[in-house]
Amino acid sequence: MTNKEAQPQSSDSPGAAALWTEMLAGPVVWVVYMEASYMLAPLACQTGSTVALHGMSAVSLMIIAVAGLFSWASWKKLSRGGTGRGQRMSRRSFMAAGGVALSCMFILVIIAQEIPRIMISPCLRE
Repeated sequence: MTNKEAQPQSSDSPGAAALWTEMLAGPVVWVVYMEASYMLAPLACQTGSTVALHGMSAVSLMIIAVAGLFSWASWKKLSRGGTGRGQRMSRRSFMAAGGVALSCMFILVIIAQEIPRIMISPCLRE
């Protein structure tokens, strides 16, 4: 019995590309967020305005939150049958749950990195 025979895929369940996108959205957005932060810090120091930095944080949080919501919806679709006691979670359901967990984690990471931005000037280098 092949893997496709063991787990029939319904037409409304998410595909592999969607699951990978949902799962990797948080880490990828965070990397882009970090690079953009380093790029915008001198500009924020020169202008004295941190609006661009805070806006970038807000946009990053929204993107990750949307990816987390899509992951959660995928997880609910894939676990409709439920896993009873002693049953294993399918790979696809695990990826969707991982997407939810990673999205939550990277939301917390970006919030934690935003706190010093609120309290400390971007011109402080020492």
